Order: sequence, then C-alpha cells, then structure tokens
Amino acid sequence: MNKTQIAILWGLALLVVAVFFVASRVVGRPSPTSEGSTLLAAGAFALPEVPESARRLYPYADQAARSWQGDAALVSASASWAFARVDDLSKPTGWTFQFFSPRTQKLFVVSVDGTRAAVIREALSPYALPTVSASAWQLDSHQALNAWLNQGGGSFLQAHPIVDISARLRQSDSGRPEWIVAGVIRGSQVAQTVRVDASDGKVLP
Repeated sequence: MNKTQIAILWGLALLVVAVFFVASRVVGRPSPTSEGSTLLAAGAFALPEVPESARRLYPYADQAARSWQGDAALVSASASWAFARVDDLSKPTGWTFQFFSPRTQKLFVVSVDGTRAAVIREALSPYALPTVSASAWQLDSHQALNAWLNQGGGSFLQAHPIVDISARLRQSDSGRPEWIVAGVIRGSQVAQTVRVDASDGKVLP
C-alpha cells in the first residue's frame, strides 16, 4: 500500500468520524418550537410559576373589594393574551377580578397590575352571582395554562400564527371552582378550549 492509498484511507476515516460527531450533536439537540417554549422530554409544556399569577395578585384585589363591601366575594378572575406565543404566557400581565356583594346586590370589578389595584366599575346586579370559594381555589393560572397547552393548546398555537388566549376562573355548575382556558384564531370561530378543576387540577370534559 503506497502513501497515496494510506492518505486516502485516513481521509475516509476522518470523514466517518466527522459524520458521526455531527449526527450525535443533531440527535442530542432539543427540538425547537416556534414559540421558544420549554418542552420536556415527554413532550409536555411546563410554564414556570410567575409573580403575576392570578393567585398571587388576588390578595390585592380582595383587599380592594373588602374595602368596598365587607361581604364581597370573588366571582371570577380573568386575563387575556393577544397574538400569543407560549413565552408570552409567562410575561407580566394584569388580571381582572369580579366580586359580588350579596348584601347590596352589587358587582365590583377591579384590575390588578403588579401590586396596584384599580377599580374599573361598580354596578347593580339583577340577580345573585355564584362566587368562588378562595379556600377551594388551589390551581394557579400558570398551571391551568399548562393544562391547556398539554391538552392540545400547544399544537394549536404551532399550527396557527395568530391566536388570542384567555383564561377565566369561575364557579362551575357543580359548585367547584374551575378554569376555562381558550385559544381562538383571530377573526374566526375556531377555538381550542380546556376546562380544568381549580381544586385538584383534573381536566374536565
């Protein structure tokens, strides 16, 4: 075997090593998503807990509501994200809380952004409103959003470029607090909706 043949063999060997190295890097690299989300090995989205979650901002709203009426009780908590991507769901956002006073039959709406509570409106309600038990409400907003993402919401976002997302806590007909998270394609009636029990995190039919 002459020097030329030896050089060719060495070149081929180096080429094979390089191919295996590149392939191993590609296989080991996590799959990117258009939203830049954290994607677990099992394919599950996992939004982190954030300071601006519904449960963390609720005490500011509750303080404002009780200053308004001592018997004020929570009716709902809601937030929305326009043109949403997964990363947007972990960014600071304001939450709107509605309260009902059985004694005065009035509705009180307050918005909380950071630690500041701003009264939106006060109005007489024509009927008594169902209220959420604060002690039964255990599931925070980021956990409800995770449930939506992992129950088809993540794929829905990847498939459609312009989606508005809303999350709403309310008292269900069964008497338990529940989250309703919905993603709607802008300008259409096409939606991906998930209901989650806000007491135990169970996804509801």
